[in-house]
Amino acid sequence: MSAAPHPAFLPLGLLGTSALLDLVDLATGTGAFNVAAYWMLAAGLAGGLLVAPLGWLAWRHVRPGTRARRLAARLGLGHALVLLLFAASWLLREPEARVPGPALALSLMGGALALLLAWLGSQRSSRHDSPAGAH
Repeated sequence: MSAAPHPAFLPLGLLGTSALLDLVDLATGTGAFNVAAYWMLAAGLAGGLLVAPLGWLAWRHVRPGTRARRLAARLGLGHALVLLLFAASWLLREPEARVPGPALALSLMGGALALLLAWLGSQRSSRHDSPAGAH
C-alpha cells in the first residue's frame, strides 16, 4: 500500500466540508457560512472532475473477473453519483443567497453517500484486497 494520499481525498474533503458548512449555516441562521460552502462545493467539484479519470485508469488495471474489480466498479459509480448530487446542489445555489432546501438536501445526500463509500472502501483495504487484485 502506498504512503501517498489518494488524489480523491481532497475533493471529497472539500465536498464534505461544504455539506458541514451548510448545516452550520442552517443551525446559526446567520447566512455567514453559505458563501464558504458554495466555493468549497465548487472547488470540490472541480477537483472531483480532475481525479475521476485517474480512478477510471486505475480501475482498468484491476484484473477482470475479480471481486476487487466488481467492488472498484461499484465504488467508482458511487463516487460518480456523489459528484452528480453535489453538482445538482451547486447548480441550485447562488453564491450570496441562502441555500435552498433542495440544494441542502442534495448536499446532505451526497455527503452521506460519500461517507458510506469511504467506509466500504476502508473495508476493502482492511482485508488487504488490493485494487489490482493481488493478494
